[in-house]
Amino acid sequence: RGLGDVYKRQVLALTVLAQLAFPSKGYFGIDGMLGFGATFGFFSCALMVLAAKGLGSLLKRPEDYYDD
Repeated sequence: RGLGDVYKRQVLALTVLAQLAFPSKGYFGIDGMLGFGATFGFFSCALMVLAAKGLGSLLKRPEDYYDD
């Protein structure tokens, strides 16, 4: 655990707590919940990483693809 991890966690906590000071009105009900943006962003990013890994394995060329 480095000092950067501590700062990242503090920034995440501050952004979630800022929603208490500046409440947002959600359009669908669930998006107005506390911490929805952080949770949605985390899971969206994780899904994109998994999709990129899957796409990379589909498009991967053999190791000797450019050899003569």
